[in-house]
Amino acid sequence: MNSVDQIIRNIDTYLGVGVLLFEIESLTVLHFNEIFKSWFDITENSLLEILPEIDEEKLRKRLSREKEYKREREIKDGHRNRSLKIECTKVSNTLGLVKVFDKTKEKELEFMIDSYAKLVEKNKRKLEAANSRIQAQNDRMLRELEIARQVQFGMLPFDFNPKNDSVEFAALLKPAKEVGGDFFDIFYIDNENLCICLGDVSDKGAGSALFMAATKTLIKSHALNSKSTASIVSRVNNELARNNDKCMFTTLFVGIFHIEDGTLLFSNCGHCFPMLISENMSLSEVKELNGPAVGILEGYSFTEQEVAIKPSQILLVYSDGVTEAKNNLDDLYSENALKRLIRSSATPSNPETLIHTVFDAVDSFEKGTEQSDDITIMALKYKPKGPLH
Repeated sequence: MNSVDQIIRNIDTYLGVGVLLFEIESLTVLHFNEIFKSWFDITENSLLEILPEIDEEKLRKRLSREKEYKREREIKDGHRNRSLKIECTKVSNTLGLVKVFDKTKEKELEFMIDSYAKLVEKNKRKLEAANSRIQAQNDRMLRELEIARQVQFGMLPFDFNPKNDSVEFAALLKPAKEVGGDFFDIFYIDNENLCICLGDVSDKGAGSALFMAATKTLIKSHALNSKSTASIVSRVNNELARNNDKCMFTTLFVGIFHIEDGTLLFSNCGHCFPMLISENMSLSEVKELNGPAVGILEGYSFTEQEVAIKPSQILLVYSDGVTEAKNNLDDLYSENALKRLIRSSATPSNPETLIHTVFDAVDSFEKGTEQSDDITIMALKYKPKGPLH
């Protein structure tokens, strides 16, 4: 058996590969297998006629150097394009071999991977653009919330300086969020009467801050025209309850303090009970309720009561963010803890010391947890210069 016959027999053993044997000098086709025939139109016996993509000069140069000559070709196979890889090699001094590999699946996989990579990149750019827009929106919201916070705090009289030396006042407010629903106020109705109030709006955030602003404004408006706390809160309640689709409400303590004799006329609307603290650290709660939180029942008639604040006593009013502060075990700070703190502390000689003593204790209790509610503390000390009338 000569070498040509042996090569032809080997050709027929290739599986899944199209194979063609040709004579190098004339580029005449000598033999091909069925797979090759199924892919190419074999009407000529010239290699260049069957595979016109082959550059004869480059082919001969590569074969003379014992190197492969490679090309690729797309053919139509029914409704599908088939990708073929063509490799020409020298198998003897006179014979060359063409091997054709079906790379369709590999090409399709490459195309799918490339398409997927492009899709990932496109989605990545979209996500980055969306994140950029979200970040810009968040930054804008944070700027607006900071402005709202500044406006809210600007409405509160942290720097209140009583014209009358018989009164000393201090307050502290720490919202759970950028803006909150707690508020306090203190202002003169006239030279002898001072209005104080502290409120806690339901929920937190921007909506509560707006409801808080409306409540505070209404209180001041009506207090300047009335010395009855029952009348003030009844009118405020009616205006807040009207068209209150969100069902928001405010627990509220409003008092009118008569500086000359130390009497406090007040209405407690569902709020924490204030405390009266004496110099000897004894304390008593002003345990009176004069109606529900305002904004719930339109037309409700609130009541009012009177308590005497003795010389050197401090009136402490606070929101439930103090007594309902939580630690990492979900325990509440509680009213009892607040009372124990006041009784065990050094004499709170002034409101400023007292409110910071309370706040520091609550803040320490909450360590390791997120603040769950707004914290507001207000203290007023009565220190008349002469004997009361």
